[in-house]
Amino acid sequence: MNFLNFILDDVKKYSEIVSKVIGMDVEVMDSSFTRIAGTGSLKEKVGLDMKEESHIYHQVLESKETIIILEPRKDMHCRTCEKKFLCKEELEISTPIMYQDDVIGVIGLICFEKYKKMNLLEKRFIHTIFKANLRIYFV
Repeated sequence: MNFLNFILDDVKKYSEIVSKVIGMDVEVMDSSFTRIAGTGSLKEKVGLDMKEESHIYHQVLESKETIIILEPRKDMHCRTCEKKFLCKEELEISTPIMYQDDVIGVIGLICFEKYKKMNLLEKRFIHTIFKANLRIYFV
């Protein structure tokens, strides 16, 4: 069992808090590609397998690095995605959730509305996250 399942209530609670603070949907996927938390339109998909719809998360799990996509469908990380023409995302920030040296999941901050994306960019939110190289560690 993934460590995240032991703290699932906290994961869900903090996903909701982060979503409200930043104005983006938040989802958390464990290392077995199960969505364990989600906000907004992603909430109804909690518990579902994400293997087929998690092209970027595969890359985050493998690289252990944050991926920021400002132009979904056009970004180099999206090039090989078979579902990029169905993608409705306007912005995505995906970062690994680390436990010791292992990636135990991915947290995704996702924006589906262009006006929200523009608002975030104007506030330099993306630049701040870029500089911080957002990562989540459990000790």
